[in-house]
Amino acid sequence: MYNSINERTAIMMMMMMMMMMMMMMMMMMMMMMMMMKRRRRRRRRRRRRRRRRKKKKKKKKKKKKKKKKKKKKKKKKD
Repeated sequence: MYNSINERTAIMMMMMMMMMMMMMMMMMMMMMMMMMKRRRRRRRRRRRRRRRRKKKKKKKKKKKKKKKKKKKKKKKKD
């Protein structure tokens, strides 16, 4: 009786451990994908921002719009 119960519990523990490992791997992969996507987007946005900033330095009125755009980007990052 004891041997069979121990075997069953051991198998269940192994299955649980495997499931946990799989979940952890999936989470890590998702995090890596998200980070890569964010980095790529940030790089592209920075290039665009530099171009826009050059234009905005000449016109003082457009500085207010710059702040609004930054807020939108922060929401996307979160």
